[in-house]
Amino acid sequence: MEMKINMATLTEELTLIEETILKIAENDHEAILTLHDLLGQYKNKNLPDSLKIAISENINLILDDIDFVLSNTPIQELLIDLAELGIDSLQLRDTLAVIFRNKQASYPDPAGLIRSLGLFDQSTNIGDVIKRWNTFSLMKGKCIVWHNSYGMGHIVEIDALSDLVYIQFQSKQHLSLTQAMNTLSITNNNPFIKPIIENSENNIKIQKNSKEFEEYLAKSFIPNLTNPGSVMDTLLSSKRVNNLSYNEWKQGNSKKSKQISTSSKPREWHQARGLEELKLCLQGLTSIKVGDDEANHLLKLFKIEATKPNSLIAFRDTLSSLWSLCGKQDWLVDMIQELPKNTLIWSDLDTFILLTCKLPSKLVANWLTVSYYGNSKEWLLDQITVLPLKFWAAAEKVLVNLNVSDQDLFDIAHTKLKKKTATSDAVVWLWKQKNPEINETLANHVVVFKILNQKVKGEYAKAQKDLFKLLMNDQTFQTVLMDNGSEKGISTFVKSIKNISLLNKGEQQSLLVKILRIFPDVQSLVEDKKKVLPKKPIEKVTSIRSIIIREKELEKIINQRIPQNSAAIAHARSYGDLRENAEYKAAKEEQRLLMIKRGELEKGLKEIRGTDYSEVVNFESVIPGCTVTLEFEGDKMESYYILGLWDSIPEKNILSYDTPMGRLLLGKKIEEQITTPQNKVATIKDITKLPTEILDWTKSD
Repeated sequence: MEMKINMATLTEELTLIEETILKIAENDHEAILTLHDLLGQYKNKNLPDSLKIAISENINLILDDIDFVLSNTPIQELLIDLAELGIDSLQLRDTLAVIFRNKQASYPDPAGLIRSLGLFDQSTNIGDVIKRWNTFSLMKGKCIVWHNSYGMGHIVEIDALSDLVYIQFQSKQHLSLTQAMNTLSITNNNPFIKPIIENSENNIKIQKNSKEFEEYLAKSFIPNLTNPGSVMDTLLSSKRVNNLSYNEWKQGNSKKSKQISTSSKPREWHQARGLEELKLCLQGLTSIKVGDDEANHLLKLFKIEATKPNSLIAFRDTLSSLWSLCGKQDWLVDMIQELPKNTLIWSDLDTFILLTCKLPSKLVANWLTVSYYGNSKEWLLDQITVLPLKFWAAAEKVLVNLNVSDQDLFDIAHTKLKKKTATSDAVVWLWKQKNPEINETLANHVVVFKILNQKVKGEYAKAQKDLFKLLMNDQTFQTVLMDNGSEKGISTFVKSIKNISLLNKGEQQSLLVKILRIFPDVQSLVEDKKKVLPKKPIEKVTSIRSIIIREKELEKIINQRIPQNSAAIAHARSYGDLRENAEYKAAKEEQRLLMIKRGELEKGLKEIRGTDYSEVVNFESVIPGCTVTLEFEGDKMESYYILGLWDSIPEKNILSYDTPMGRLLLGKKIEEQITTPQNKVATIKDITKLPTEILDWTKSD
């Protein structure tokens, strides 16, 4: 019975939503409030699919009139709320782009903002777009922010020209605008929280227990904090607490733990109650004096927090800072070596690498040094070989200071290369050492291809690009990969190039040409006449000319036809009674077709690569970018030009490889016979490069 009632309620809501949207489109302001009330119950829940469909199908009644939307702030807020609930369409995204540009009219690079929001990236969830927008709306100079890795900071500058946000944390950092919107939480200027964050007032009494304060703190940031406990530690642990231990208040073990007060007198570093507080106390100091009592206190703090997951960053930063302040002193080395064997940050390779990569550059050398004393020479060398390449220079300096030879690092990295477990960063570093020991290993070029096939991101992407450039452009590197030009080395290298998925067709052709330039006498090995090309899908390509034509067509649809259609819809709406309005229905049908055509063009332009066919140099079989000469019965000769997907002009014998005749010829060789779609028998007499006039035709519309 309850299910029937719910279904009945849902049906009523569907009908009411459709009628309400129609009223909104007819400029009924009360209907906006009605729709807000209807959808308010789903604010923190998933909107039922049936309601999403109903809203999506009817929302275009509002979106059709962009002038109406821009002149009506409640409508704009309604559309943003609908997107936050998961309502999504191309037209809604287009309208939101106009709204956002209008709201941020003073922003110097509106196109960069829209790109960073991900509005036109269909893979970006519309709800995430709105979260980014809400964050960006609060971003301005000097506003307080929280970042889960860097902690508390404030925005220094938003550089619209480069889409970068500069933020002062413990050290100055910069994030892309997209990264900033995804990772920052920004204070909403809560009048109670703000003075605590800014440390602008003393003796603030917090009339809440720690759990209540955490919840209150979480809601004082946009988006809400996911780890308010860490933020609370950062804000309060650096202040002296009156009459009550901070830990007692936090754990709620005291009868008086319902409130806490802050004082103006900060704690000294040797009085710190935890590593987070110690980290804050050490900021700004240039030196510290450590006696036995202070050393024992520090050892106790580090031992307590060495195995706590929530203390990893504080452990790293405070230990690095201590080394920076004190250098190699016996008490500090002894303390590091007395830490537990299961110290978390040194027990897990991925954790160590991740947190090392996020260190401020000035602390990297200190951190690697203390990690050496906390483990062993072999352990540190092994970790260095997994770091991104940009850290290796600092690591080499550390090794020199520790009297560790560069050869030791070379040997470990080389061993990993032999085992095919090295990173692109390690290979690039090894190559730069100009040590001939690695030549024999690199002669097994499969090692390099396997490393290049690894999926990497972030700091590791640059070294992989550098390694790929060595493969494609460095003649010495290429020669070593071919075993210095031995017949077997060249033959196996050529086979790998032709079959590996790492390289696209153009890159394969380019590398084969470069091999011939290095070793002109191995043409037979490179061409491999006996090889039969397998029938398989080829890369989607088309001429530069066709790309330009499609781009212009898409531009016309977006900038002319869609606005004209929107105007036609608005005009038709003015006649009223949309249910029986023929002009309105015709305009809406044209809108549907325009959206389909726009989607097809955008998809095609994203998937199909433009080319001028100059990369085609191998003509042993029919491929896109060649001329095919056929001999028909009666010695009649005719040439066909095989091009890309959008390149057909049949009356001029210019054929796409995806036409019936193109598919028939693709992969065929000289002297093979075919039967054309017109049932004519022909023999392939020649396969050559495209004539100059055809090549010129492919480059311009």
